[in-house]
Amino acid sequence: MLEKLLTSEKAYIVLVNTTALYDKAIELGYQDLALVTGNRLSPAEVEKLAALQRFVLLYFDCPEGNPQLDQIHRQLKDADIKCDTNNLASLLDFSLRADTIPASEKMFTLEELENYLANVGYIPSTDYTNRCGNCQEYMGKEDKYCKYCGTARGKGAFKPYYNQIHVVYGPPISARHKCKKCGHLWVENTLGGDEPSYCPNCGSKNIRVVSSERFDRSRSQSDYFEMDDLFEED
Repeated sequence: MLEKLLTSEKAYIVLVNTTALYDKAIELGYQDLALVTGNRLSPAEVEKLAALQRFVLLYFDCPEGNPQLDQIHRQLKDADIKCDTNNLASLLDFSLRADTIPASEKMFTLEELENYLANVGYIPSTDYTNRCGNCQEYMGKEDKYCKYCGTARGKGAFKPYYNQIHVVYGPPISARHKCKKCGHLWVENTLGGDEPSYCPNCGSKNIRVVSSERFDRSRSQSDYFEMDDLFEED
């Protein structure tokens, strides 16, 4: 059964399974919250959650052998509701025995919760620290332009975005690049075919790969530069 449902304009809702967790969540400032009692939700309750069109986090305290978390998680997945689980009963504190710490004391603060959900791509993020304001790709701290779309640092629409994990295949490659316009030199350590298209210093698309080789972690970035090659006439 779904009880004490609270909703706002957040992109997620947290379901907890004990009154202690519910009370702690309210204390921490959670605004989108519900208490689950019993091992299953009714079809109407599942439909209600689906109608909210939110990501659902099951933030439960389920000791080993308690089927509640798995059963409700399966119900939500079967209804194509985006969701994940976090079982506080299995979160250990390495300085103390796990059973000496109340589950409610292991809960994320509201800021920690929302950072976690955004970082793993469950809810939109607006964190553009060292990211391109146009394509959201990472930018080096010294980069003035995005290497992937050419947008200047600080420019772009800065729309909310979902963090995504890209799976790439191929050997780790260190490729030495040179901009033909400004002469900027840099090394890209990449996997597979993940290659930049623009100079991070001037935004020019007129760049070339001087050389490439398998990445060796024991070498520093400066070791990859052979100055005779890099400064040769194009």
